[in-house]
Amino acid sequence: MDSLRLLQQAIDKQIVEFQRCEIFPDIAVHFDKPNDVPRFTYANLKNGVAQSIALFVMVEPVEGTHCFQMGWATAETMRRKGLATDVVSKAVEELKNGMNRNGIDRFYIEAIISESNIESQRLAARIFTDAPQPCTDSLSGEKALQYLRLVG
Repeated sequence: MDSLRLLQQAIDKQIVEFQRCEIFPDIAVHFDKPNDVPRFTYANLKNGVAQSIALFVMVEPVEGTHCFQMGWATAETMRRKGLATDVVSKAVEELKNGMNRNGIDRFYIEAIISESNIESQRLAARIFTDAPQPCTDSLSGEKALQYLRLVG
């Protein structure tokens, strides 16, 4: 949620710009490189408001293959409308399309989800094909589940 709030502040101040996506023009993407790390932010925007977002940040490769840490958030007033499922599903396809265009035909996506976040686990079960692995979230120290999927 912090990412969504900060993104909305940047949108309101006109600090970030989005481009309509190629495959799904109903969502938009913003690319940046904070701390020189590539990040793609996909958003369902309506009247200048980010209703739901999916973020992909490049992390260490998995078995020599590019990997993106993935996260998502939906504005509290917009939850339970399928927006997260929609933007996440479309964002994965858009990222795949963009990576293919740049000569990358395979990459991993990874999500670390708190054991207490049942809603995100439900979404992850639809997006990721393999069963999650128990882990500890390195940022919060909470027990979590690691979802990993090879795309391509």
